[in-house]
Amino acid sequence: MENKINLAAGNYRDVFMRGALVPGDHYAHAVQASESLTGLHILDGDSLVFLTSFSRDQIGPGTLVSVQTPHGLLVKRIYCGLRETVRLVSANPDFTDLVFSQSEVEIMGPIIRIERDIFPAGGDQWSIKAK
Repeated sequence: MENKINLAAGNYRDVFMRGALVPGDHYAHAVQASESLTGLHILDGDSLVFLTSFSRDQIGPGTLVSVQTPHGLLVKRIYCGLRETVRLVSANPDFTDLVFSQSEVEIMGPIIRIERDIFPAGGDQWSIKAK
């Protein structure tokens, strides 16, 4: 098995979502920048929305989260271990798990939505002509 590099999801930005589940919830958006989540059918270039106004009890073992690490912003399944460690797991076996001390990471929020453009930029699009 070839171990691939875990790439950062890139920058994120705050977003407004209509019909928020709880008034006052805050959200952010990032773009997936690798193939580390293909096991969850999340592809390179997909948009991920995460909840930034969350409580720690919403983050259980294996929750898919956006997390700030020394490598940048990553989207992984999270597991808190003994001795103040955090293990970040990809959904693609070609990517190795990452282990950090809890002081090295900041959970930005759980992933709540995945969006994908059905037409790539500059690709063919259907057009509707008015009569």
